[in-house]
Amino acid sequence: MGLQQGGRLLVDGANGRISGYGFIGASEKALANPAKKTALGDFLERLGTALKWTDTHQDAYADAIEKRNGADPAVAKTLASAAYSRLLPITSEVNTKVQGVADLMHGIGVLEPNVDVAKSADTSVLK
Repeated sequence: MGLQQGGRLLVDGANGRISGYGFIGASEKALANPAKKTALGDFLERLGTALKWTDTHQDAYADAIEKRNGADPAVAKTLASAAYSRLLPITSEVNTKVQGVADLMHGIGVLEPNVDVAKSADTSVLK
């Protein structure tokens, strides 16, 4: 049941349960290959452009969600209006926030072993 049909949000990610950040993964092998690393950087730039478009063209984005996914028009409009995403470089602030989530997940036993977020991130692909 969706929010529009009277459903309600049970967990919202507050209190450090989620960071609000998502990540694009790449293998060490791909990052070690200069041509692939350049291609990854180009992909990220294009992804950033597409994400900006979804924020500034919500009606067109809702239409695309409806047509591509077969979503109900009202659901598509809700998804498009809530889909605030943008591409950001990985900074020390991002690492700190995500490390806090990793530490929390490790502390409650759902992330084993714990991750060193800063060591897992490559900050050279996207500036």
